[in-house]
Formats: sequence, structure tokens, C-alpha cells
Amino acid sequence: MIVVIAEKPSQTRELSIVLLPNGFEEIKYARSGKTLEGEELVIVTARGHLYRLADPDEYGDPTMKKWSKKTLPWLPQECRIVPVEAEADRIKTINHWLQRPDVSEICLASDPDREGQTLGQDILDHAQIGNVKVTRLWSNSYEPTDLKAAWDARRSNNDDEYQFLSIVGNCRREMDQLLGINGTRWLSLDAREKGHSHEQIYAYGRVQTTTLAFVVDRERERSSFVPKQFFVVAALFSHEKYPTENELVGMWKPPENTIGIDEDKRLFDREVGEKVVADIKNLPGYVQSVLRTDVPERPVLPHKMVSLQAEASRRHGMTAAETMKAAQALYERGLISYPGTSSRLLPDSMVVKVPDILTAIGHTHGGLVPFLPQTDIKYAKNVFVPESDIGASHSAIIPTRKGLASSDPSWTIDEKRVYDIVARTFVANLLPDKITSKVAITFNVAGHIFDASRSMLKTSGWEAALPPSKSNEKKLQPLSAFWSQITAEEPIYCEEAAVKERATSPPSAFTEATLLEAMEEAHKRVNDDALRVVLQKEGGIGTARTRGEILDNLFEKNLLLRDGRKILSTEAGRDEVDSLPASLKTADFTAQTEHLMLEMRSSGDRKFFREQSYDIVRRMIAEVRFVPSRTRAPVDPKTTKRKASSAGGAQQAIRVGGKGQISGSKSSPPGAGGFPRGNPKTI
Repeated sequence: MIVVIAEKPSQTRELSIVLLPNGFEEIKYARSGKTLEGEELVIVTARGHLYRLADPDEYGDPTMKKWSKKTLPWLPQECRIVPVEAEADRIKTINHWLQRPDVSEICLASDPDREGQTLGQDILDHAQIGNVKVTRLWSNSYEPTDLKAAWDARRSNNDDEYQFLSIVGNCRREMDQLLGINGTRWLSLDAREKGHSHEQIYAYGRVQTTTLAFVVDRERERSSFVPKQFFVVAALFSHEKYPTENELVGMWKPPENTIGIDEDKRLFDREVGEKVVADIKNLPGYVQSVLRTDVPERPVLPHKMVSLQAEASRRHGMTAAETMKAAQALYERGLISYPGTSSRLLPDSMVVKVPDILTAIGHTHGGLVPFLPQTDIKYAKNVFVPESDIGASHSAIIPTRKGLASSDPSWTIDEKRVYDIVARTFVANLLPDKITSKVAITFNVAGHIFDASRSMLKTSGWEAALPPSKSNEKKLQPLSAFWSQITAEEPIYCEEAAVKERATSPPSAFTEATLLEAMEEAHKRVNDDALRVVLQKEGGIGTARTRGEILDNLFEKNLLLRDGRKILSTEAGRDEVDSLPASLKTADFTAQTEHLMLEMRSSGDRKFFREQSYDIVRRMIAEVRFVPSRTRAPVDPKTTKRKASSAGGAQQAIRVGGKGQISGSKSSPPGAGGFPRGNPKTI
């Protein structure tokens, strides 16, 4: 008998179509039937994480239940993984199937990423399965043909690739728990001693707090920004052959050796500009050059998770978590490929699937049907590359060969929006270039050069498949006779000229879209060259699947807030950032921890990694001192008693895997008690 472990009910549903084609029996937490070859096969459903990291008080020290500085730092000698109490019955049932003596193979078919591997490995490690062959099914798609191919190509779960994912997943959650428990308790307790609210939890997280610092730093950069005044020289020209051309404005182009300009050719000396005005006003000149070009442009590549979240935020105001949830639902229903990707490319082996994908899009998205006959794979040369060039575990997010009528009542509005973005982008990449006709003119008056330009959309190409853009309204107007016919050496006249005052602008406040991009591009903020490369290879801080959860946690903990589409910090968020040394709140710190994990992969020395984690925690406790409250006088902690309910709430708030998780790992049920706590697994 073969037992297949699925992560979610939707996976069980899709796997049963492929692996149990002759039908199945619906049993508790599983489906049972026979394969085409007549072999008995059972698909068990995990429904997310069934195991979690043990809480501090579950290590035999009841004093850890109460928050106290005396119990910090908390540095357990081993990291224990225990069952989720609320899943006791499911665990028992799954273990029953895994431990049957007639099992010949166990196949792990959880999500194809680090977290899916860790989730599945927990189940295998705790099931006491004995000497049974364990394989891994790895598929980015739930389409039947793709699942069948992945099933036929399944490999040993002991392969280094899969084991490394599990090891790193364990290391990350262990480090994140240590930092989260110690950092959150110490920060919150110290804050209370300094007169801050007892209701505020100052949640610390390796990625979360770095992200919070991004926002705080940006706000302070904006508030301290002093606009720098600069000047431009504008001139209004006329041409006697084109008397109706009344908006022919050119901008002065300062020569390289001009006094008073910076490296961006901005002029800071008004007198220089006034002299140019005096030199050219009411004088004749001539057209020095005319350059007309048709500029082809390709669409954006198919989306990765962060670009999809950014686009959904810009277009529909969706949060990162809402986009991730909708994309995950579409993936589980087999309508789009795996969403947790950091690549925007597709393997060239997928070219053969394109006709079927377009057929499915036509069935699902009526608005794209008129564009499908114009599609051609030849336009997507920059999209399809050799598998080795993708450089990520998963390829870009695209529609699958499965269609679903838009009138189907199962669609949610967010799912429709996300599918629309994914499908339009995919179709656009198979359409001809957008072509813009551009005219660039230089005028010469008394030896001074002025630039002017116009653009017109000549062929919309792929852009017609996207929602209309307001920026295109002017470009849709045909060029006037002047711009269409003017040639070099023709005379012009300077009707008017003036010096215009401008000012430099502060950096923009973060939006959800730009903050997600900053998290992905966090390597750009790392000072050390070697660490910068490490973080770049890891795809920034957080992962495609967890960044939305991390932001939501910051909002939930009142450390960030939304102001329209702007993301701002709260006073509590600013206080937390101010209370931490740079070594614990920068992208460099995250890069250092990622480097530690890479070293651990090479050496296999988990003990060394744990000791390094302990050293970081010790440094945190030694260095972190919360800033005094601006509104309340400090209190004597000896005379202040916390309510028991408050302690319990705070404990739940930082449980790794619980509702208020700080680690960025998948949510798992918080547990309701009643499950035996014996035999915890050590990693």
C-alpha cells in the first residue's frame, strides 16, 4: 500500500483525480482507492501544520509562564517540536495509516517549498514509520497532467535538496522563536518599567522588526528633508509656417562645464539662468536636429509573488495578505501555477502547453477572447528560457490549462482580480510590441541648446490587453503638423523665456506595494559585499509567502498603521525601533543570520548554529534598553502586577505558529489543551 501525505484538502482532491482514477472511498481525513495498476493507495490530509515549537513553559519550568526579566534570556538546550493539541485526532489517524505494516511507500506531497517540506518532515519524524521507502512529489501545478508527470518523477525524500529545505526550515523557526520570545518579552517588560502602556506588546521579529525600521527610517528621512531649490530655463518658440503651434516649449540643456550645476544637470545659480534668458529672448534661432524614432516596448514579464502583490495593491488597493490568499486559493483550485515564486521567467519546456493555457483563458476570461487569435509564441522570446536560467525553485505565476467560467458562483472578487492580472499579463507577453513614435528636437538660439519632445502611440500591441492607462491619453492624440513635418535647419523664433523655480522632493512614503518591494530588495541596504550577495540570493527578507503575514502582524500589534495607501509607523513602532541597536534591526542582521544557515548547511553542525543563536539573544538582552515614555512617568516594576489574563494573552500573541506569529511561518491552530505533551521531538 502507498500512503500519500497532502498538505491541504484541495491537494487531496486534485491528487485523488490523478492517483485514484477508478474512484475512491471518503474516509476520516483521507481518501482510499486503487491505482491504475491495482495497488491500494491512501491520500491523508494534514490541513496545515500539525506540529509546533514548544512554548517556554512546556520545557518543565513553570516560571516561564509568567513574564519576568528574571527568566530571561530563555535559552533551551534543545528545540522541542510538539503536536498541535487541537489536531490530536487528525495526527492519530494519519499515524495509523503511516504505521500500517503493509505500507510499501510513503510519498510526501506537501507544497513545493521550504515550509511545505518542513511541515511534511515533522509528520514523518513523529510517526515512527520504521524502514519504509519515503518519496517526494514536487509539483508547481495541480493540473492533472502535471501532477501525473510529477508522480512518475518522484524522488527519494532523502535527497540533499529536500533535506536541506527541512534543515533550514527548522533552523529558521528555532532562531525566530528564540529571538521572538526573548526580544518581545524583554522589550515589553522594559517598556512598562519606563512608563509605557501595559497593553502594548512590543513584538520583536528578525524580519518583522527590520521591516518596521524601514518605515521608521523613511518617515524620518521625509520629516527631516529640506527641499533644495534649483532652476530651469524654459523658452517658448514659434515657427511662421505653423502659426497654430502655440505650445512649443523647450528646456535649456546646460553644457557640461556650466558653473552652478550638479551631476544631475540641475542648476542652482539663478543668475546663470537669467543670463541665458537675456541672451535668447526675442531672438531668432534654428532647429539644430530632429530625431524621429519608433520605439518598441515589451510588457512586464509574468509575475512573481511580490510583483503580483504590488500590482494588486496599485490597481485594486488589495493588501499583500489578501493577494496571497487569493493566489493560493487559485493555485489550490488548479487555475494558476504555484504562487510562492521569486522568478518571472518560464522554462522553455512549457511552450508546448501554451495553446491549452490560452484555451483555458478563453473559457475563463471573456474579456481576453478578442486578443487570443493575435497571440504568438515568437513575441515571448524573453520569457521562455532554459530551465537552468530561471534561478529559482519555481517559475513565474501564470494561468494553467484548467478553465472555470467567470459566472461560476465559487469565484470571490479577490480571486477574480488576481486571475485577471495573471491572465492579462500572460496574454500580453504573447502579443506584438507596443510601438511609440517619438520626436526629439533641439533648438539653437544664440548658441544655447533647448530640448523638446513629443510622443504618440503608434501601435498599442500588447497594451490593448491591459486596463486603459490614464498616462496614455495624450499619447493617443496624433502629432501636429509641426511635429510631423519640421526638419533640421529651419528657422524658429524665441517668443518668450523665463527662469522657473523648482525644488527637490522628499522620498515618497511607503505604500504596501513599495514596502513589499523594499523587503525583496533589502540586499541593497546591506553594507558588507559578501552579506549583500547572500541576501540577494535569498530574495531579500521574508519570503514571497510570508511577507503579507509579517505586515499584517505589524498592523495588528499597533506598530504600523495605514493612512489611505500610505504605510506609517505608530509611536509604539518608533519607540521599539529607537530601543534597538542597529545590529538587531537592519538588513545586515538578517543577512548575517542567513549566512549562518548557509555555513550550517556546509558543516552540518547544528550545535554551532544554536550557540550562535544564543549569543545573539544574550547580546539582545545586554544591549536593549527601552526609551522612556513621553507621556507617563516610569514605574517601579516591583509594585506593578500584571493581570493573569494579560499574561496569557501576551503568551499567545508571540507563540510561533499561532495567531500573532512573529516568525513568519504558516499559521497553525493555537490549541485548546487536552493533547498529551509527552515524547516531544528534538531537532
